[in-house]
Amino acid sequence: MIDTKVKELEELVTTMRRELHQMPELGLEEVQTAAYIREKLRSFGVTETYEVLGTGTIAVLRGEKAGKTLAFRTDIDALPVEEQTGYDFASKTPGKMHACGHDGHMATLLGFIAYLHRHPEALQGTLVFVFQPAEEGPGGAELIMKAGILQKLGVEEIVGLHVFPDLPTGKIACRPGPMMARNAEVTITIKGVSTHGAQPQLGEDA
Repeated sequence: MIDTKVKELEELVTTMRRELHQMPELGLEEVQTAAYIREKLRSFGVTETYEVLGTGTIAVLRGEKAGKTLAFRTDIDALPVEEQTGYDFASKTPGKMHACGHDGHMATLLGFIAYLHRHPEALQGTLVFVFQPAEEGPGGAELIMKAGILQKLGVEEIVGLHVFPDLPTGKIACRPGPMMARNAEVTITIKGVSTHGAQPQLGEDA
């Protein structure tokens, strides 16, 4: 059963997701998306925020109860895909689309922040919210780490999530270790030296 206090945020999260879906931007070009996120944070009353990598945003909520410093992360970029869904909230940018759920990830994290602002008694320790650009490329997570902001804030652990349409509404799946792994490309160059078949000792077999 979904908590009533969480259920109250459904309309807000749905609206934000659809608004974000209409403004897809590629990695490190998420200017409009960043402006939207920062405006929502201001409207929720979040006062401690940091800009990173131009379009990335870090928000911090500090609870009165002692606890860990945990980070919650969402990706914010879209894919170079032409949307053909026909939805009334479809992408307004030709050739770009939130086809991998990042609009839902952002809306979920913003909804979480809105919930905590409405219910500060639920906040324990320090929570850091990472709106990370360039997940699809060129490696925004590494860029965020190299920026040093998470180290300065003392982040001990990072929590991430990804939408999974095969799960029924209201269900959350998790497991220890890797989950929903991606593929990667490895390029190997092998150099040999050609030779006549009768003189193999003069060559290097690639």
